[in-house]
Amino acid sequence: MSPPNGIQSEPRLREVTWIERLAAASVALLPMVLCVRVVQSVLVSCALGDRILHLDLGLFQRLGQSMGNHRSLASLLIAVGYSLLDDFNASPA
Repeated sequence: MSPPNGIQSEPRLREVTWIERLAAASVALLPMVLCVRVVQSVLVSCALGDRILHLDLGLFQRLGQSMGNHRSLASLLIAVGYSLLDDFNASPA
């Protein structure tokens, strides 16, 4: 029903309960938490890859120097060594 003078009255605002505020905050924070979890896993993988690459480069340089700067042979030995390690780790116990 409209008032008799033709002016629209504003609806009364109700008070928001604590459970509604909690639900709204959860809906807003859940995507952020999930994004952080995804980015965190990527960053951990990048950090581990960086450590492996750093160790690899040092091993490659030392092995190459000890073999009289035969870099191709050093890289072949490192690749064979990693494939043997991978086969060793993949074998059933």
